[in-house]
Amino acid sequence: MLSLSAKRVFVSQIKPVSFFSRRGKASPAYDGHIPLNWGENAFMAVGSALAALADPRRGDMVAALGETTAGSALPRLRDQMLASSEGRALLKDRPRVNTSTVDMVALSKMPVGTWGHTYVTWLDRCGVTPDTREPVHYIDDPELAYVMTRYRECHDFYHAVCGLSVSVPSELALKVFELANFGLPSTALSALSGLSAFFPALPSPTTLAYKLSRPIRFLNPYDKPPSEPKRPLGRLTPHQRDRFVREFAPWAFRCGASARPLITAYWEKRWDQPIDDLKRELGIWDPPQVEWGKSLSEAKRERERRKALEETSKANGAEQALEV
Repeated sequence: MLSLSAKRVFVSQIKPVSFFSRRGKASPAYDGHIPLNWGENAFMAVGSALAALADPRRGDMVAALGETTAGSALPRLRDQMLASSEGRALLKDRPRVNTSTVDMVALSKMPVGTWGHTYVTWLDRCGVTPDTREPVHYIDDPELAYVMTRYRECHDFYHAVCGLSVSVPSELALKVFELANFGLPSTALSALSGLSAFFPALPSPTTLAYKLSRPIRFLNPYDKPPSEPKRPLGRLTPHQRDRFVREFAPWAFRCGASARPLITAYWEKRWDQPIDDLKRELGIWDPPQVEWGKSLSEAKRERERRKALEETSKANGAEQALEV
């Protein structure tokens, strides 16, 4: 039996357990790395999941969700890369995808039908840029962090090679494709968050006040203030919903499951490869008919306009250099 003084000494030596304590946490392993203990990781995973479900357009929350829930999926993707000559080259070179590393002007000059021309045409047609990807923060192993970075920065490649736009049905279809091909838990959760587009949106404060002024307005879900859009951004029409269930989801799951692991593709070394040959090699076939925001002719005009601006900028720079 311990004496009272011995018990006091024993109790005083017991240290409280804190799930969020920073004691003993490793120092950052790479630029931008934020080490988390398991409690912080779980808290971040739940919080980012709730935020992504509330607003699927929150890219930072979707990115945090992907990193904190990756688990054993990233080592498996790395093993796939190590088993492929292209994948091993990727892990050695660690190329990045942005407008500083990819010469968009050179790609636009490539022959029509090549992978490089297809990619830059897709960027013009969808009005997007590869510079918007969130950096990796919460993965401890630097090599696994690069695997996540590669997956994330190649997102537009997956769009372009599959022939999918950036519309809500296309984004949902790509998430199903990625789930079948990559197996990352975040792809399933992202698809789940995107499925909120299938359900009616909660009324905004403006709409709620508008309907409370005359409660009979609640009987008509489409009765909204003139300033409110008739269909909230990111929602599917009944026709889009029907097509997604009947056409896009089955295509995405079958195509993603049967295609070669896209994490092993060294896209930057295939710019001059015919897109049809590339898709055949990767095991990808065309999706159902896709809705596009711009036609190919509009994308071509946009590319020519950008090219003219760049040439004008270069000419002005040359003139200024001569004046100096």
